[in-house]
Amino acid sequence: MWDEDAGDEESSKIACDVCGKDLEQENCGHVLIVVDRTFDACEGGLAYDFWDGWYERVQIAFAAALKGDRPQTWAKSDVRAVWEAMIESEYEDPASPTLPFREFTDFVEELLTEAGGSPYFGSPMSEFGGRYESEMLLMFAEEPAAVCKKADEMLTAWLLPKPPRRGRRQKP
Repeated sequence: MWDEDAGDEESSKIACDVCGKDLEQENCGHVLIVVDRTFDACEGGLAYDFWDGWYERVQIAFAAALKGDRPQTWAKSDVRAVWEAMIESEYEDPASPTLPFREFTDFVEELLTEAGGSPYFGSPMSEFGGRYESEMLLMFAEEPAAVCKKADEMLTAWLLPKPPRRGRRQKP
């Protein structure tokens, strides 16, 4: 990975925001998630172990909404954004709808941020491989396991439908 705005001498250095280690040179236990936004792949970090489970939980909630088993309203705007993009994308299987990767990644980024993670504070990052350059998401946390656990718990609340509005009753 490289920092687009770094000078030539430091172009390959991406340092951990928590401990300062050069990620190209050493492993760092603070990496929360690494996502290749260009090629739609979660590639690393502790949240990698949660990625598929979170995806599946969102799929299940959306499938229930599509079947009419629950309202199609979402209290959290990040969930609404994934829902709306999925509806527009002409998903194929209502029982297991395909979630749009970019919106799902943005959703996970927000979930992890609210759980205590932080996006890389350096310049925008890219990864160069062969003839292709990828836009990357990199997040850190002082305690990635605690952040993932909290995010996992928060996801349940985020997937609840928006409560119905209560109107005032008119007096006769």
